Amino acid sequence: MEWKLIEMVSDWLSGDEVWQIVSVAVILVSVLSIVVSAAITRLFGAISEVRANLAEMRNAPPKDYKPQVFRDVDISILLKDIKHNLQADRTAVYQYHNGERSIANNPFLKVSCTHENLRQTAASVQQRMLELPSSIFNEWNQKIFNGEIVQCPVISDLQKQSDMRTAYKILHSNGVTGIYLFPLTDALGRTFGFGAVEYCCDKVEIDARWRGWAHDQFRAVGALLSKSVIMS
Repeated sequence: MEWKLIEMVSDWLSGDEVWQIVSVAVILVSVLSIVVSAAITRLFGAISEVRANLAEMRNAPPKDYKPQVFRDVDISILLKDIKHNLQADRTAVYQYHNGERSIANNPFLKVSCTHENLRQTAASVQQRMLELPSSIFNEWNQKIFNGEIVQCPVISDLQKQSDMRTAYKILHSNGVTGIYLFPLTDALGRTFGFGAVEYCCDKVEIDARWRGWAHDQFRAVGALLSKSVIMS
């Protein structure tokens, strides 16, 4: 039976056609062999790289977190002093960054609260003030980058400004009735965030002398932060 089938195929195909099929098959096998070989080479290369990275991690000295801890303690002390002297309900640090998925790698796309210090009667808002679009603060950003202090003793006034209504809603939901913002800059004078002094009670006016004092304190906060890696 098998021989008859072979004879039928042989009769159906000419000699040239048989050799063409065989040639194509040989070429396909050769290509497949090359592809598999390349894949195996890449796989072993990746495994070797992982092993090397693991060995490097095992041999690396333990990371020293003490400088960061001491820096955060110093920042907390400064925020506490500002809160106490200005009789605020909350003082905080906000840093600009590019978010987790910024295609344009814009370092000012988002803004997050990274530090805060509270009066006993004030609630923490840090966890809900993360990854906010920096555009919600609109004209305040411009003032911050111009090195100016933002004064808004009555945030309800923001409702009259269409481009600041989102900022009003967020601050109002945090119980804020008045807020002052101070630029945060590094040693080269580059702005990377702002310090906030927040009130959750009646209208509070900070006079020029105390605003100047607070500005100096936030300069010290900026100096401490700029010694570490600013949020990316």
